[in-house]
Amino acid sequence: MIKKILLDISKIVNSTAIAQLLPLLALPLFSRLYSPHDFADFAIYLATAAISSVLFSLRAEVALLTAKKSQREIRANIQLITLLALTMLMILCVFYGAFSLIFQAKHYLLLGIITGLFWAIFNTFQNYLIWAEQMNKLGFVIVLKSLLLVSLTIVLANISHAGQIWGFFLSHLFIALYALYKMKQFLSKFSKRNVLYALKKNANNLKYLAPHTLYNMLTLQTPIYILSAFYSAANVGLYSMANRLVGTPISFVTVATNKILHKQFATRFKQGGHIEQWRLAKKILAILVAFFSIGLLIFFIFGKQMITLLLGENWSSTFYIIIALSPWFLFRTIAGAFSFITILRNKQKMALLFEIGYGIISLGTITICGFFELNFLNSVQYFSAIGSIIVAVQLYWYRTLIKRSNCER
Repeated sequence: MIKKILLDISKIVNSTAIAQLLPLLALPLFSRLYSPHDFADFAIYLATAAISSVLFSLRAEVALLTAKKSQREIRANIQLITLLALTMLMILCVFYGAFSLIFQAKHYLLLGIITGLFWAIFNTFQNYLIWAEQMNKLGFVIVLKSLLLVSLTIVLANISHAGQIWGFFLSHLFIALYALYKMKQFLSKFSKRNVLYALKKNANNLKYLAPHTLYNMLTLQTPIYILSAFYSAANVGLYSMANRLVGTPISFVTVATNKILHKQFATRFKQGGHIEQWRLAKKILAILVAFFSIGLLIFFIFGKQMITLLLGENWSSTFYIIIALSPWFLFRTIAGAFSFITILRNKQKMALLFEIGYGIISLGTITICGFFELNFLNSVQYFSAIGSIIVAVQLYWYRTLIKRSNCER
């Protein structure tokens, strides 16, 4: 069974690795086409899109991973997501209109909101393909999106300094249209009965998981807004580059692992009597730690020279930011991979409270550092250290939930 799980994970990870490799290979070109200030603008746009993507679906797409092998349940969930997305689109557009009248918001914030809609559609499509066990098609879609992103970002650099923003926007638009075309069969025969059925099935997800995920996303993305308030655009651009070099590839590994393990653990949990869950969790944990540790060791030895050579001297400080964030990257990667256990154990409320505490403390740390005008790198180090400690406690809680699920069976 472990081989089957690793094979499924590898299919997604290999595709996401290729998809991430393409932008990474293009980064030396991006770093010369766009300034750190442009990277800072893109980081704020991307943060807005990521937060909006959660609002549009309210994590209802998670139910697709554990849905029964029936068209009705899939249709009901997709129709619920469609209704939620359309409702949220109207609300966010009104909010943006009011916000722009008062604060003269930049246009790329609106693009970020709309991109969030495309992102939510893509996430739904990914979960549908995993439910249907069409891993090869999922890999194709992930790689196609990356190809579009890189190509458009390069081409649009000659037209606008916001080429990264427009490249991301258009690539997600095309993929969202493709996803809607492939899922069009589930958008027909829209009925109130389907929506109410999906609402009942998603009760805990909408009540606890959606706020939890939204708050988690705010915790992850808000540092960009805070840093931009206290530090120069160049520093924010360097922080953004660090996340693109390390954080983004790691997040895809985390998401792929989480989705596959969620499906496998859910199946075993329903069947009952599966003591090997804890053994499986330990094996996956060992693989993740080994993967991250080897990568970090290689980067620690050769990272600075590689960054300077590939991106240019202006980006060399990115190395120190990555090293400062590395403990936080490690713990968030592991916690993200096993966060599904709170859903299976119906501990969404506790997970949400835990995330609220984490957000207040970690974001409070970086805000205090900025307020007292600490050095930018020191602020990042404090943020990483405090965040790592809190997530380590969260991991211990996940451990107890996994072991308890076996003891109670």
